[in-house]
Amino acid sequence: MLQDRALPRLVAVEFPLAPRPFTDATCAMPPHLYGSFARTERGCEILEHSNVIPPLLAALRGDPMPAVRRGALWALAHIGSCGPGFTLLRRHEPHIIAYLTTLALTASSISWRGACLQALGLFARCSVALAELNSLGWGCPGAPRCRSVV
Repeated sequence: MLQDRALPRLVAVEFPLAPRPFTDATCAMPPHLYGSFARTERGCEILEHSNVIPPLLAALRGDPMPAVRRGALWALAHIGSCGPGFTLLRRHEPHIIAYLTTLALTASSISWRGACLQALGLFARCSVALAELNSLGWGCPGAPRCRSVV
């Protein structure tokens, strides 16, 4: 059981960045800590035990600071971009995809609409989220790792 085990603490993350010659029109997204955890059942247990999702959802829904809202959006999108993470996220917010599609269409800020579209593209990497997007009438052309939402 998770509560009986001490959780490891992350002290630092370092990785070198080396410039590469431009060879392709795509750019790989760097890994996201929560997104990496969300790829495994054990990682989802850690996210659940750490209680990170409710504050992210609260920030998404109403933090007055745009940077905080955008950060919460990206963290949630990374979590929801894989099967176990999307399942975990839907336990906290069953209608996250519908909420984001509504924001993408109705938000007062065009940059916020664009951020929601990009986040939906990350969600579309998960087959369950992709099916939900399709059921809402949102098509997602492209390779599984490079989704666009239209």
